[in-house]
Amino acid sequence: MDLACTAATGAITCTWSAVPDGTDHVILLRSTPADARGRVLMPAPGATSFVDFNVTAGQPYTYLVHAMDAGGQSLAHSTFAQLTCCG
Repeated sequence: MDLACTAATGAITCTWSAVPDGTDHVILLRSTPADARGRVLMPAPGATSFVDFNVTAGQPYTYLVHAMDAGGQSLAHSTFAQLTCCG
């Protein structure tokens, strides 16, 4: 899976490529240097993008997307996308 994230004023938009067969849902993980455990973001079912409005200007963020099966197992994941937020 490919993941690309871009920053705009007050938000970061992440988009990812099509998920593998058997995917039930995706989860988007976000972390910062101050919050290394990160947060789990839940895009809408079938979505291939997510807009994160809970961001702070000047803060670096790291995102990773996982394709999950119905049992909660990861079928595939992207590489990390790292960027500094939004002016």
